[in-house]
Amino acid sequence: MRGALAALALIGLALLGGCQVSEEGRASAEPRRDAALVKPTEPEPCGLIGPTQLERLDMEPGKPAVEELLPDASFCRWRAAGMGGDSYMGAVLPDNYLLADVERNYGSSRRTVVTGHPAVIAPVYESLAEETCIVFVEMPDKRLVDMSFWAGRPEGASADLSCSRAIAAAEMVIQTLGSR
Repeated sequence: MRGALAALALIGLALLGGCQVSEEGRASAEPRRDAALVKPTEPEPCGLIGPTQLERLDMEPGKPAVEELLPDASFCRWRAAGMGGDSYMGAVLPDNYLLADVERNYGSSRRTVVTGHPAVIAPVYESLAEETCIVFVEMPDKRLVDMSFWAGRPEGASADLSCSRAIAAAEMVIQTLGSR
C-alpha cells in the first residue's frame, strides 16, 4: 500500500513538468526537455547507497522499483533489516525536475539545506505527516536527489524523526555521487 501511495505522489510530481501538444495534435504528458540538458545515463539507483552506508541505516540491499514512477528516472526501494518495516525509496532525478516545482507540489513543504545544497522537505502525504518524509536536494548540475522515508509502524513516529532519516539517506546518496 505504501508503495502505491509513493507512486501516486511521484506521478503527481511528474505532471509538474507540464504538458505539450505533440505533432499529431494530441496532448502529451511528457515533460519538456532540452536535448542539451539530458544526461545520457542517470546513476543506477540501487547503487546510490553503498554496503557500509546500508549498515549504518540498518537497511537491506535495495531492489529496483519495477513500475515507472517518473519519466526518465529509475527508483530503488530499500527495506529495514529488522522487523520494524521501515522503508526508503530514492532516485536521482534528471535536471528537468525543478526544486521550485517540487516546493509548489507539496503544500507543507519547507526549504532547508542538506550538505550545503538547497533542499525541500515535506511529508509524502499530509495524512501521513508523522510517518513519512520526502527530501529533494538540488545538486550543482541541477539534478535532484529524491529520497523518501516511510515508518513501518506509526507508534513513536514523528515528522522530525521521519525527515531526519530521509535526510540521512539523502546525505549518503550525495556522498556516493561525490565519490564517482
